Amino acid sequence: MQTKIALMMALMMLSAASAQNGTRGYRIHLEKTGWGEASLNDIKAVLHSSCDSIHRHFADLKEKEVIYVRRNKSGPITLFKRNLRGEVIVELNTGDRFWCQYSYQMAHEFCHVLCRFRPGSQRNLWFEETLCELASIFSLRAMAKDWKTNAPYPNWKGYSEAIHDYVSNLEKQFTMPDGMTLVDYYKEQAEALRKNPTDRPVNGKVALALLSAFETNPEHWPAVAYLNSGKGKDDISFANYLRNWNEQAPPKHSIFIHSIARHFGIDLYRKATQTPPLKKTEIGLKPQITVVGSGIEGSITVNAGDKFSGKLAFEPGTIHVSGVDGKPLSSDESGLESAKTFATEKVKTVHFTKVEAETAAPEEKGIPPHQRRIWLTGGSLVVGEMTHVDSKSITLKIGTGLTILPRAAVAVIDMGGGTVEGEWRLMLEETPPGYLLENNNFVEAKLEGTTKKGEFTTWSPIFGRKEVALSRVRAVKLASIHKRPPKEFKVSTHSGSMILADSIISKGARLIIRDNSRYFLNILASEVLEIRQAGG
Repeated sequence: MQTKIALMMALMMLSAASAQNGTRGYRIHLEKTGWGEASLNDIKAVLHSSCDSIHRHFADLKEKEVIYVRRNKSGPITLFKRNLRGEVIVELNTGDRFWCQYSYQMAHEFCHVLCRFRPGSQRNLWFEETLCELASIFSLRAMAKDWKTNAPYPNWKGYSEAIHDYVSNLEKQFTMPDGMTLVDYYKEQAEALRKNPTDRPVNGKVALALLSAFETNPEHWPAVAYLNSGKGKDDISFANYLRNWNEQAPPKHSIFIHSIARHFGIDLYRKATQTPPLKKTEIGLKPQITVVGSGIEGSITVNAGDKFSGKLAFEPGTIHVSGVDGKPLSSDESGLESAKTFATEKVKTVHFTKVEAETAAPEEKGIPPHQRRIWLTGGSLVVGEMTHVDSKSITLKIGTGLTILPRAAVAVIDMGGGTVEGEWRLMLEETPPGYLLENNNFVEAKLEGTTKKGEFTTWSPIFGRKEVALSRVRAVKLASIHKRPPKEFKVSTHSGSMILADSIISKGARLIIRDNSRYFLNILASEVLEIRQAGG
């Protein structure tokens, strides 16, 4: 009877192993000699457990390498040159039943395989080595947890405590010096790392500082597969190396890669993509505010170069100019034409000189009065002080007036000037709705509104309903941005807005703009800097 039970257990374990092998993309071939007092099956079980703890996060991107593992008493290494069967050669410097050493070394070398290692410049090799040290710690921590209930063999569950002690000792060795941040440590060690990419104590300290990013977001482990792609092995700066990684990896990993860069004090693309400031000659003066009912006065320049001034009225597809004091379009009894309607497609630019007055918007308390940059789903940017958020709209104070944006039109709220412009790739289609915190962690959540204390109220499937201080938030995503060209004009404002307008209607002191996301925006005409033809 006992023999039958033992046979059934063996068959069950074999069946489970076969099922696991079916889901693995990689395979391990183990050299049969040189391992001391350990069975090959036991060694393979440990190696698989070490690799699987990382590889299970690769989803559909399963590495399909065959790895030939052999003993080398001079040190663990992954060789660039493959064997005659085309297998990746990994050499480990351990033996007998030192399972933690097997796991530590194998996870490190397996990470090189996942990074798709290749020869080239070693200037930034230290970062790959650091990720591989991180992989070792990550793997051991996962194994210590997994083996409590799901060890390779039932009688190995007790080893989980020994694995925990082993990795805890590593963490003590790799703890950052008191009071030192990773930014400071990197600045101190950058030159030494470039010269010696395998300084294990230094690699380990950087790895431990990055560990929480990978443990919190393990779904981004597949990003390492693109580390050496493109210009990854060129002799380039570390900042450009990280930029190349971000460009090569799928967009869904962009937030994660940006956050890794910020751990080193590097802000990717900030200088290259921020909107350039307006030149003094472009800013001009704000229009004069006149009495209620006086309408809008200004000038238009047509495609031919002629300029006409007078009272302006906007309708979809047309601009009506009355009391023209510029070049006559045709003669009447006085020699000047008093009014003319222009098709918007023939108007190059529009500037306002006088606009009618509007009652100042009431002061609202709650949200701190800071300029926020609101990106709409069609690509328009609206800048103003955010005073209120609810389930239907977002209210901005722009100049002396209020502008209400439909929630359905809003894609991203940039809480810190330039965050979204500097990290445009963060807000691509693959990124779910949620918010990016000051510590660079991204939380998938739904924005519900704001409290009287000036906090966001959010709901997420992980944390439930939660209040988040605005000071902790860098950006909020509500929807994706699909930038499209406007049909008529680009409207720029003194606050820095750039609205892509499909049509414009003037009503008293305000312009009713239908932007290219097909929602209507209501803004004060006195805040308009320039209206320019869509193609201009």
